[in-house]
Amino acid sequence: MEHKGTVTLESKRLKLRRICAGDAPAMFSNWASDAEVTRYLTWQPHESIEVTERVIASWVASYDDPAFYQWAIELRETGDVVGTISVVGWSLAGSCAEIGYCIGRAWWHQGITSEALATVIDFLFGEVGVKRIRSVHDVENPNSGGVMRHCGMTYAGTERRAMRNNRGVVDVDVYDIIPEDWKAARHARELMEKKAVAHPKGTKTRAASATVTTHLLRHEDINGSNRLFGGRLMEWIDDAAGTAAIRHCGIYVTTACVDTLEFRSPAFLGDIVVIEAEVTYVGKSSLEVRVNSYVEDPASGTRALINRAFLTEVCVDDDGRPCVVPYGLALTKAEEFVDWEDALFRKEVHTTRRESGV
Repeated sequence: MEHKGTVTLESKRLKLRRICAGDAPAMFSNWASDAEVTRYLTWQPHESIEVTERVIASWVASYDDPAFYQWAIELRETGDVVGTISVVGWSLAGSCAEIGYCIGRAWWHQGITSEALATVIDFLFGEVGVKRIRSVHDVENPNSGGVMRHCGMTYAGTERRAMRNNRGVVDVDVYDIIPEDWKAARHARELMEKKAVAHPKGTKTRAASATVTTHLLRHEDINGSNRLFGGRLMEWIDDAAGTAAIRHCGIYVTTACVDTLEFRSPAFLGDIVVIEAEVTYVGKSSLEVRVNSYVEDPASGTRALINRAFLTEVCVDDDGRPCVVPYGLALTKAEEFVDWEDALFRKEVHTTRRESGV
């Protein structure tokens, strides 16, 4: 790991740079004096610009330390300074960085914090070489968790009474990301940008398509060995995949192919079979749905995977012809980017086979 200090970083809309004494008026008026902004933070709102000036002076004095990272968030288009983002702590012998951020209320819900966080994550992994990045938020401030998920960070758990902020002693949700997940998510994001498709109605998350069905195995569902008919399970899988795809698209679909249908273990008479389907990839007119099938233990509620399938569904118009998928897929977690890349690989293999007549 090689510390670089607070160097200037740029993204599409932002410049992250060292804060300076001249930023005091903007910092005070844009966020530091606002009790609503600091509600979930560990420091009190500034009562005067003199407090802001002292804080900035302490940061400026620390910039000679290469392990000190404190950026002002500046809008490239206007030059406005709207917040800060920083490494607020180190753990695991200095190899794990904890990131904190703050932005003025006028710039909430515009993706600015997510853009700043993603830029800092890229820098800390790609240039500094940290081994893990984490961030926490008050459990009563879920929007901050949304920022973390949008940048590929994964929920790691809730720490009880772990932080004192302006609400008192509170529970915090912990999110983290490691280099392997960052690299996979970044690669998948690049692939998505190269193969970008315009979807007329915007995007939906994977959760919007989530479909769960439950089946109690009866005599009509089993064969002579008291095992579930493979054909019956395929019927249920196809139904669940179609439902998930329709939920995402908002229009009807038809099954184009079953790319993978992997039977791992049987199910027997009287078993409870749970089927979970979710959209993992969206192209121009087609989308992939992953369907996992489980046997559930009624006593403990635990589930054992018995089948995994990937189905390609195609959106169709009123005349039954393929049409553009109305909604794209908004990916919010590192593993979702990995799933997208895997689906893209399966799609390319299937296309190659079809073109070669295999």
